[in-house]
Amino acid sequence: MSDDGSGTRIADPEPDAASSGSPTPAGRAGAGSLTVGLSRMSAYLRRSAVLAAATTVVVSVVVGVIAAWGILDRQMDYRDGYRITGGGNPATWSDAVSFSPAGEWYSVLGTIGTSLWFALAVVLLLVQPATELGGRWARSRGFGAFFGLVPVAVVGLAICVIAAVRIDGSNSPGWLVGWTSFGTVVWLAVVYGLPILLVVAAIVGLAKLADRGRRRRFLLVLGAVLAIAVIAGSLGFLRPPPLQPVTGPPVGGEAAAFTQALEPLDGVASVDVVGAGATVLMAAGAGADEVLAAALAARQVSEEQAAAAQAAEVQPAIVMVVLARESSGTDQAVDDPQAAPWRLQLVPSEFPADTLPTQVDRVLRAEALGIQMVITGDRPAITVPSIAALPGVVATLAEIAPDGAYVSVPERFSMVYDPLDLSPAMVDAIVGVVVANPNAEFELTAQPKLYVNHVTPEAAAAIDAILRDPALAGTSPSGYPAEYQIHTIGPDGDVYLEGTFG
Repeated sequence: MSDDGSGTRIADPEPDAASSGSPTPAGRAGAGSLTVGLSRMSAYLRRSAVLAAATTVVVSVVVGVIAAWGILDRQMDYRDGYRITGGGNPATWSDAVSFSPAGEWYSVLGTIGTSLWFALAVVLLLVQPATELGGRWARSRGFGAFFGLVPVAVVGLAICVIAAVRIDGSNSPGWLVGWTSFGTVVWLAVVYGLPILLVVAAIVGLAKLADRGRRRRFLLVLGAVLAIAVIAGSLGFLRPPPLQPVTGPPVGGEAAAFTQALEPLDGVASVDVVGAGATVLMAAGAGADEVLAAALAARQVSEEQAAAAQAAEVQPAIVMVVLARESSGTDQAVDDPQAAPWRLQLVPSEFPADTLPTQVDRVLRAEALGIQMVITGDRPAITVPSIAALPGVVATLAEIAPDGAYVSVPERFSMVYDPLDLSPAMVDAIVGVVVANPNAEFELTAQPKLYVNHVTPEAAAAIDAILRDPALAGTSPSGYPAEYQIHTIGPDGDVYLEGTFG
């Protein structure tokens, strides 16, 4: 009896009685050896075919699941071939015919094919020979299957070592570069090598489990079907047709409706809708009546569209509407909204619709003063062009911003003006020290507390004396004293003068 390396015993040919025309003993031995060799080769090829089929099945499942997960994740961002960019409303969809579910699922076959060639090479050139040698050496097919994982682990570990040596700050995050070389190798082996080793173990296990009778035939047929499908997908056969545009609401329908409603109005220079935001730009010569009419119309159209979207249980296409004055007779306010003489946020807004005439009057009065006013919340933001213009602007705050405002001179002064915390005398004192110190920086926060920086020790002492004036004591409308902190640099380093007004 002889062993073919797989545990199968093959009977040696029995010697025949000598007779006329009978093979000689040497001939009979040669024929027996050939039979054994062919039998072993046949068994080896059979096991290779089973291993290849198992590889095809396991790789198809693993790669297919990973690819399918990505497709399902991307499909959540599309509907009927449209990318959903602003919610469930079809008017906000764009990128038509950019996602075909059938085409995406078909592309999985090509993805599997790319991985399958590599997997077959590893299994048939490394795992299979090692399995055969291990089985012959231990005379155990089970141990041979385990031994087949050894070369994969060795090669994988070698790749991890090489990768760890080549890792530096230019191609990897700092936390990985900071590890020891051994720690990096372990991390790479666990994150990248272990999943591959588990896949190979699953392939060997499936081949071992199915290498019997009907299970073997079923595995071979299943592997052949998957291989044919993967090859067809890789070559592009039977590819589904591209997705055709669907009949439905026009892309950007609400945006177009908003633009068509506002552009014909007198005084409107342009209407620009970008994403979910709309900017209605008023001409430089548009008067108060034209500005108010455009503001009322923009808010009304936006509210109607929002109501329709709510009834359809979808997101509105336009969620922000801003009314602005064009700058210097151009559309600079669209390209650079910060350059607009004034901006009034209509949607969403923190003021009721019946106060819209008041809001329009405020921005136009600020424009007449040569200052920029931006109303987006409960308090307007006022930008004054220079320190010299600050006293005149502050004198009008009670009229143009009776509920408070954020007032600033770029890079020099900022103030949270709240009439409930600051008396006119306190504001006058602050403005006075600001004008008297053109190189200093001032910031009045909401506590309120005034911070002064970049002043000389002499200027700091003078400002401290002004703010400590007893006439300011008890003038805070809220009853809480306002504080200040003055920073200067003396002979011994930083010096902070702190106190309260009065």
